[in-house]
Amino acid sequence: MNTAMSETALATYPGRPMTQAEASDVWQHIGAWRANPTISVSCPRCSHDGLGIEDRSARPYAEWYALSCDGCGLEHTLHIALGMPPAGGAG
Repeated sequence: MNTAMSETALATYPGRPMTQAEASDVWQHIGAWRANPTISVSCPRCSHDGLGIEDRSARPYAEWYALSCDGCGLEHTLHIALGMPPAGGAG
């Protein structure tokens, strides 16, 4: 039995992780959304307009975004550690 997925099946499988190119590209989409949360942003995987972006960040420790797309079924989260705040708090 051949368990390898065809390239077509892999390309359309909604549960697959984002590729390096998609993950790199999505930061431009998130940046545009952060600048104007009322705009519609396209999906980095299928270009469907209306990428769902939910900011789940725990600032000042991390930026965390949940992404979803009705067009291709993308469900993904992205995380950026921001580092620790200065000892003793803001001065």
